Amino acid sequence: MIITHLIGGLGNQLFQYAMARRIAYKNNVSLKLDISDFASYKLREYRLDKFNIVAEIATAEEIRRFKKTRYKILSKMFSAYNSIQPVTSRSYIRERFFYYDPEMRNIVNDVYLEGHWPSEKYFFDIKEILRQEFTLRYEMTDYHQELKKQIKNTESVSIHVRRGDYVSNPVVNQVHGTCSMNYYLEAITLITEKIANPHFYIFSDDPDWVKENFIIPCTFTIVRNEEQRDYEDLLLMSMCKNHIIANSSFSWWGAWLNPREDKRVISPAKWYPGADYDTRDLLPDSWITI
Repeated sequence: MIITHLIGGLGNQLFQYAMARRIAYKNNVSLKLDISDFASYKLREYRLDKFNIVAEIATAEEIRRFKKTRYKILSKMFSAYNSIQPVTSRSYIRERFFYYDPEMRNIVNDVYLEGHWPSEKYFFDIKEILRQEFTLRYEMTDYHQELKKQIKNTESVSIHVRRGDYVSNPVVNQVHGTCSMNYYLEAITLITEKIANPHFYIFSDDPDWVKENFIIPCTFTIVRNEEQRDYEDLLLMSMCKNHIIANSSFSWWGAWLNPREDKRVISPAKWYPGADYDTRDLLPDSWITI
């Protein structure tokens, strides 16, 4: 059995699931989700129940059994032992690095996973499985269905403008910041040089700000954001033929779930302007950074 801890927004939950799903699939064991922290986490809600995932919710007893090792880490003696114990022999594993950790792909035992795991290298070999499972369990709203038709019938390019807590929370803002208009204009220029008659679909958690401030020299549609249906926005984003993403795991997944081999994905080169995270494995090699 593999249990993975889920927390954060939809993009983070997808990373946490994808990493654990690959381990469970390769070892032919069950996957369970620890969603217990969402009871007290007020910023985001558990969202994976909207998708065709293959996992069950872990019981309190299952979580307790795996995480009992975690509490021993408070002991200095155990911490010293844990630092030299091979990852593959542990029953509780916390993410060691922000970048890709190849040892994690060798796990064969029952294990509880806690981390972010922001790299496709953890799950690229089951990408088709994940793209099938990250589909909705029900029909989109009429509004999203109409946008879906438009996206499929145009040279569609998604643009993600992430604001929300990136703006309102001073601590988050210091780490993440927001992508500048210069970034978006440069990315749009790159797209228009390569694609004839692109139509841009702008996804944002602050569409009113976009309407007032986003002035671009091309045709575009501002997608009406429905906070409780962000998963539909993400899948609409993935249906676009090309992508301009923000420094956000939400639009990372919107671009990654697009299966087109010829897609162009443009990303900000600096994902965490205010922090010194090693992001060497965050973006797929084919994506363009500016």
